[in-house]
Amino acid sequence: MWVAKNQIPLFMLDYDGTLLSSTLPKQPIKSDIRLAQYGAVNDPKRKFAISHALVKAKITRSLEVLDWLGERYDIQREVRVTKAEAVKLGNTSTVSQLRTVEGRVALRYWETIRKILPEHLDFRTRSTTSHQNNASDCVNVSLNFSYSILESEVRKSINAVGLEPSIGFLHEFSATQTKESLIYDLQEPFRFLCDLCVIESDNRAGRGQVYLLLDGSDPIVAGVVAPSLDAIAESFSPGPRLNVTDIVLFSPDLRYFEFLVPSLLGLVVQFFPTFLVMFSLTGEKSRGTIEQLVVTPIEGFEILLGKMIAYVIVGLVDAFLALGVAVVLFGMPIRGSVALVVLFMLVFIIASVSLGTLSSVFASNQIEGFLQMIPIVILSVFLSGLIYPLESMSSWLVPVSYIIPQTYMNDALRSLITKGAGLEVVTGDLAALGLYGCVVTALATAFFRKRLG
Repeated sequence: MWVAKNQIPLFMLDYDGTLLSSTLPKQPIKSDIRLAQYGAVNDPKRKFAISHALVKAKITRSLEVLDWLGERYDIQREVRVTKAEAVKLGNTSTVSQLRTVEGRVALRYWETIRKILPEHLDFRTRSTTSHQNNASDCVNVSLNFSYSILESEVRKSINAVGLEPSIGFLHEFSATQTKESLIYDLQEPFRFLCDLCVIESDNRAGRGQVYLLLDGSDPIVAGVVAPSLDAIAESFSPGPRLNVTDIVLFSPDLRYFEFLVPSLLGLVVQFFPTFLVMFSLTGEKSRGTIEQLVVTPIEGFEILLGKMIAYVIVGLVDAFLALGVAVVLFGMPIRGSVALVVLFMLVFIIASVSLGTLSSVFASNQIEGFLQMIPIVILSVFLSGLIYPLESMSSWLVPVSYIIPQTYMNDALRSLITKGAGLEVVTGDLAALGLYGCVVTALATAFFRKRLG
């Protein structure tokens, strides 16, 4: 009573998977739908067209299953024979002929399936009533259960829209029929799903299943680790065999491009505005332009702020161009928040402009400024994880890597762009870059004002 009151469908199966009975919610009263159904059944052309579409869908899916299995088993000859039977569908003109072609294709289909299943499963065929009803082998029992589940779903759908389940198009039963035709009609295009589940489960009978989750955001590490883990898993136990399935997260194709580009964006964001502002300020210093600004009523902080704002804008434009090229031309997906990516680039650009300003204070000319930046470039490229994973470095170099701001930028952009991480994952990177930006900006402001003084 509770099930019926809450409109919950209930289906009862026998021990061999046969559907015994069902309890469904009250069917909606839709006379127009049923009248259209009756009209289609009584119209030979429409009845044939619907039946033809059902059979064609079933055969097409069955052939796709065989093609998929043909990539793994030596069944090419059987697949060709089955396809030859399927071609005859185009020569049919009656529902009876459709059922004949469908039956012949089904016979070849199950003969092919029998060839790939282990012999100890004792699967002979599916095409006779004795194997469908009162099944004794595990394959047919499994198929019965899966088809009964499919039948249950079809019954719910038919009941929900108000169709008459006993009036079908392809399956025609006698006047004393015990089966509901429309339910069997609508099962046909979806039977392949049940077949695939049973075939896979039976082929893996007696085998353990191991799933290896690999972080594909670093394709170098994933590419090296995957074969090693597969070999270890397969040799883990000499007893039962194992099916090892690699599930690659974030970048299933292990594209090195998706690993490298986020870090290259960070590198562009760091050094393009840094070199620009450094060359600009050292050039003005050598030409004496800075001294001319000192005698104006403008404060030293205002001079510095004006310089920095201009180059921050230039850096942002450059960052957006680089990001656009990566996304549009090279198809790099941004799986995380674009707003967070922009926030990190803005913080890093401000810090980079401050670094260029600080370098210009201690350089007499542009060449000296350039030489000061060389060690920072080398450290940022080789010790930040841009090319080599931090895990592969010597233990004494890892602490050095975490002093380099580019390390945190690489981690943040890879997490946001490649992995689709949220703010909670990159909070530490944002805090580190924010601290770096505040320190460098404060030092640049203090030393620049002192220099002007």
